Amino acid sequence: MIVLNAGFVGSFVNQFTLGLIMKELVELRSVRQDPDGPKRRWFRASGTDLIVWLDERELPYGFQLCYERRAREFALTWTNERGFDHSAVDSGEGSPMKNRAPVLVADGVFEQRALLEQFEASSSQIPEPIRKLVIDALTLSPNDPIAPGKKPAVKP
Repeated sequence: MIVLNAGFVGSFVNQFTLGLIMKELVELRSVRQDPDGPKRRWFRASGTDLIVWLDERELPYGFQLCYERRAREFALTWTNERGFDHSAVDSGEGSPMKNRAPVLVADGVFEQRALLEQFEASSSQIPEPIRKLVIDALTLSPNDPIAPGKKPAVKP
């Protein structure tokens, strides 16, 4: 008889439901910066990108977590001014004869618990202020009345 602990089973079910198992996120070193925009840091793993925006003190104030689920792409964006925005990525490629740019389209609710667990498991190489911001924001969940526009505490 095989006995599985509930945490393992719950985590496996969430990974299956989400349709991905994130590998370790690593930072890209040569990220092009927009001279008129905020500084960005970019982390990547297979099927996952995390873009983080920094303020003038180099502290994170927002992020976009892009991930794949069941062969579709999604983007979860969070900033301290706007709160959450979950979008599907429309690749714009309906025909091989056209080359349209991808766009974000509203997608509403996301699988918060599964995404949080996967991020926690794949983010050990991310600097703690950034990791904490993403985890705190994902923990708030967009359905929490304090989530929109609420900035999780980040220590300088």
